[in-house]
Amino acid sequence: FGTASGGIIIMDHQGRRLRLIDKNHGLPNRFILQVYPDREGNLWAALNGLISHIDIASPLTRFDQNHGLEDTVLSVTRYRGRLYAGDFKGIYRLSKKNAEPLNGNIIFESFEEVAGQPCWDFLQTKGVLLAAGNFGIVAIDEQGIFQKLEIKEHKIPVCFGQSSHFPDHLYIGLGNSGGIEVLKVKVESGRNGTDENSRNPNLKRIRLKTIASSGFSNLKYSIKKIIGDRSGNLWISTMNNGILFARRNSFDPTDYSITQYGYK
Repeated sequence: FGTASGGIIIMDHQGRRLRLIDKNHGLPNRFILQVYPDREGNLWAALNGLISHIDIASPLTRFDQNHGLEDTVLSVTRYRGRLYAGDFKGIYRLSKKNAEPLNGNIIFESFEEVAGQPCWDFLQTKGVLLAAGNFGIVAIDEQGIFQKLEIKEHKIPVCFGQSSHFPDHLYIGLGNSGGIEVLKVKVESGRNGTDENSRNPNLKRIRLKTIASSGFSNLKYSIKKIIGDRSGNLWISTMNNGILFARRNSFDPTDYSITQYGYK
């Protein structure tokens, strides 16, 4: 039903409020004169000088600054039932307490450890979630960020890539003409919790080891995306240098031959 100053309230048959639709959710104003449900399950609302159509039956939900996302969203993923988003100001996670956008509440929680720094990509591997951004690479689980993984020479990782033939290795696309870094991934359990980058002694520890790469050592492009195919090859998009095809030559995760397309 409509209200004189609080928007539209949707309730169930027991009188429990299910949803509030107000200016934070797109209504031009909060003064509702009449509400009419149509045959598709959506609403028509007569407002002060306006008529609004509200698509409440849509399977889509829009999240924006009214829900805690502060800037342009750069990356998004779902990890263990929770939605994660990265934008120019950090990493956010959908709150368990407010899974439905009620009352304009902030429902995306930010991670203070990386606040103010862009998050470019996510990757799930070895049971944890990795995030790449101007902060480097961080490991995340249900409790939040539990480890920061260092990248040498202060390089900025902007994307993750994996080959189906090398599941224990990551291909990190770097910005600022950094090319690609090849890392070996190892998970250790039961650490003693003395590491300064870890918060909880019961959590797994991720170790990344840089692998010397002859196949990518001369690559000095800014990388945007890395996608592996079923043959273990890699397709790589760059910022200004076209598309690269990295053909796997052997069972060495660094042994690739690169062909460049779309750049003269």
